[in-house]
Amino acid sequence: MSGVHFSNRKYRLKKQRKQKSYASLVLACSPDGIVLVRERAKIPSFWKLPGGHSKGDEVPKETAARELCEETGLNVKNNRLSELFCFWRRNHDVYVFGTYVPKLLAHGLLPFGPVTGEETRVESASSLNAFLESGSFLPPHRRILRNPGVLENVSAMLEEYI
Repeated sequence: MSGVHFSNRKYRLKKQRKQKSYASLVLACSPDGIVLVRERAKIPSFWKLPGGHSKGDEVPKETAARELCEETGLNVKNNRLSELFCFWRRNHDVYVFGTYVPKLLAHGLLPFGPVTGEETRVESASSLNAFLESGSFLPPHRRILRNPGVLENVSAMLEEYI
């Protein structure tokens, strides 16, 4: 191997972190608005879409349904989730799913996530733009909600349900 030089110094190799294969986010829409969550213990605490990383051999829809239930109490079947968008972020794919929930309380929406304890909020469609600009919304999730591809797919999804 010409051009490569190894010294006698001992190098300590960093243990590689296990990379997560993907994350799933859920845009849960209802006649009342869009469901958002925030971790109250974090400072600053930003509002965001429910979601998280995969566990075990879950497929993206299973992750989305599990995370939505853990963070909001909403029970949505996998077949009620529509893939809206997928993109690469840092070291994993991020799937954005949408669902229409006609009656939030009937489907189990709680003020705090039953597993995570995250606070939930329903933001009306009419005030969503102002809320996104308020500085209290997680910037990467704001970009997702402003993405024309996501908005177009949300409209198509809602046409199926309404």
